Amino acid sequence: MYTIASTATILALFLSETASAQFGHPQFSPDGSQLTYFGWDLDSGTSEIFLMDMSSHEAIGVNLEFAWAANPVWMPDGRSIVFVGSEVGMRGNWDIFEVSLDGRNASSVYASDARTAHPHISPDGAFLAIVEMGPHADILLIELETGTSTQLTNTPSQEFHAKWSYDGQWVAFDQTATDGGTSIELVSPATGETRTLVEAAADRRVGSPAPTPAGSWLYSVQGPGGSALRMVDDQNDVLVFDAPAGHVVSASSWRPGTNEVAITLSSIDDNGDSWVGIVLLDTSTGALNWLAR
Repeated sequence: MYTIASTATILALFLSETASAQFGHPQFSPDGSQLTYFGWDLDSGTSEIFLMDMSSHEAIGVNLEFAWAANPVWMPDGRSIVFVGSEVGMRGNWDIFEVSLDGRNASSVYASDARTAHPHISPDGAFLAIVEMGPHADILLIELETGTSTQLTNTPSQEFHAKWSYDGQWVAFDQTATDGGTSIELVSPATGETRTLVEAAADRRVGSPAPTPAGSWLYSVQGPGGSALRMVDDQNDVLVFDAPAGHVVSASSWRPGTNEVAITLSSIDDNGDSWVGIVLLDTSTGALNWLAR
């Protein structure tokens, strides 16, 4: 069903040029014409959000008055983005904001005494799923019209990377249990029903779920055999991308109307130097191209 990039193709891409910055968390616009992501500098504790035109692969920075701006996602109409922001940098408190694509008129969406992360908007634009971090990380549901919050999860586990399904019936997230085990979970905001979508073996970790238009879910896996991007639904769990040795797959986003997936990849060399970048995978041909590095 999917053509996996060959080892030669992967190595040619990764050896072609050394990455010089750190970029991640790609999210395609609802029509697939643009990609938003953020770049960061851990030494200075600052970050910046970018918008990329997918026809030219040219990217511009969104001019925001935030020292830390991260985890950008699209509103359903494609006219604005929601992001995590802090005026004082990475070490400050993180709240949720909305801003137009030109960086003007940033407004508060949700503020808390606790740090928040990983916002994702429901397909109808009515609700926001976020991660709120306290003694443990839980998934909250915010009604945007009223600001009312409802806790979707309340467990001793750590729950991150909340994502809505395309039909708005489920919110997926990754869960790390107190014993260290990891899984991809689903919760229904309407009924509270929960389901385990993927449960990792003891020597593996799964995370970063992302919806596809067909109703399946992308997710990352790490283990003794390396790292990969897989896709799961009620009947199948298939390999989409097998990362080269020494590289780790994390957040991904399916481009609507295409067979393309943007994937966050990271690596660390023998000297301890690391990088994080974004590649575009055509799942029908196995072709790979750099988007941000």
